[in-house]
Amino acid sequence: MRVRRVQASPVPLAYGGHPDHAADLFLPAEGAGPGVPLVLFFHGGFWRAEHDRQHVAGFARALAAQSGCAVVSVEYRRVGGGGGWPVTLTDAAQAVDRLPRLVAQAAPGRVDPARVVYAGHSAGGHLALWAALRHRLPDGAPGRTETPPAVLGVLALAPTADLAWADELGSGRGAVAAFLGGAREKVPDRYAAADPSALGVPAGRRSWSTAPSTRRCPSPWPAGTPHGWAPHSTSCPGPVTST
Repeated sequence: MRVRRVQASPVPLAYGGHPDHAADLFLPAEGAGPGVPLVLFFHGGFWRAEHDRQHVAGFARALAAQSGCAVVSVEYRRVGGGGGWPVTLTDAAQAVDRLPRLVAQAAPGRVDPARVVYAGHSAGGHLALWAALRHRLPDGAPGRTETPPAVLGVLALAPTADLAWADELGSGRGAVAAFLGGAREKVPDRYAAADPSALGVPAGRRSWSTAPSTRRCPSPWPAGTPHGWAPHSTSCPGPVTST
């Protein structure tokens, strides 16, 4: 079985003017081939400033090495550091809009910016889902687009996919209310524009969600929506082992 490796140091990227408009590009080794797919990964941590992308650096590196895809670990403004409604969402929108082009410029010929997957864990899984739902946002909502995002699919790892339910559960010691500025009864328009469970099926050929512990039933997504990772859908070359 062929072993893949990852480039020694990530490539730093800036998708905007704020210090938190930053990202790290992890490239598979040269032998992975030209034009590999791109994964834009959002870290979790309750959308709070004390949690940043550094805690997923090892994961992003391993994902690039094992999948043969390029992986970008995305930073964004968070609650307690200038983020929250609507800034965290507009940062996520700006990141997915700009980073594929920036990656193509930083690694000419290495990455195919037309083959993109949005991914994330926990609160980052929420942002990945939301970014693929921007064409379904209410008129005038921050980050709304008229057309579906050009994304192959979404990989959401234990996402906060139902914000209203997560808030009712008290997830993260009030993390959802801190993120959106209150409970759904107080700011219903914000929940309508930020809650994946209220927005329908994300753009892309397929979407995956693992351990959807904060998504109530019945789901607004169609019966049979797959859960888990399907590497062939991103055309990542395989097989792989860790290094």
